[in-house]
This record gives sequence, structure tokens and C-alpha cells, in this order.
Amino acid sequence: TGALITGYTNHQVIRFVLKHDENDMFDVGVFLDDNDQQVFVTKANDTDPKPIYQCGTPLKRRFTLYDQRHTTGTDIKQAPNARALATLGKGITFRDHSQACW
Repeated sequence: TGALITGYTNHQVIRFVLKHDENDMFDVGVFLDDNDQQVFVTKANDTDPKPIYQCGTPLKRRFTLYDQRHTTGTDIKQAPNARALATLGKGITFRDHSQACW
């Protein structure tokens, strides 16, 4: 739930992940912008984020970032076999962790 990534915007984190995707698992990064809109950027093109409804990339080729603020009440489609990684900060509550993971 975001404990390891602080001091960066969601866009900056997505750019970092896509740039360092050594196994070439992802083509796009999906995140919520400052206006709480689901957006994406592509690995191949350094353009401004576009609305998620314009993304034609298969779910299995997408990396999705949920920051702490957006872990509750946010639904972004994922591949059926998607994997998740949740980070915990020392101030995280059980409720917040549960919301982020389920």
C-alpha cells in the first residue's frame, strides 16, 4: 500500500517501472492521476497520460499502480492471473491493508 514509494507522483513511479522492466513484461502503466482519473502511459512513447478507455493493450501486458489514497473504492480491471505486491508502512492499519489487498 505504497510504503516503499514516497516523494514521487504516480506518473513518475510508472515511468520508473516501465523504464526498468528488464523482463519486458509490460507495455503500459496504469495509474490514477491527480484528478482521480484512471489513465495510462505507454513504455514506447513518452506522452502525457491518456484515459484508460483508450487503452487497447491486453490486461496481461499492463502494470497497475495503486497508491495509498486510491486503494479503497478503486476498481481497475486486471488479468485473471495477475500478481500483486503490497508494501506496508509502520503506520498502516489492518483495515487499510485489507482494503488494499482484497
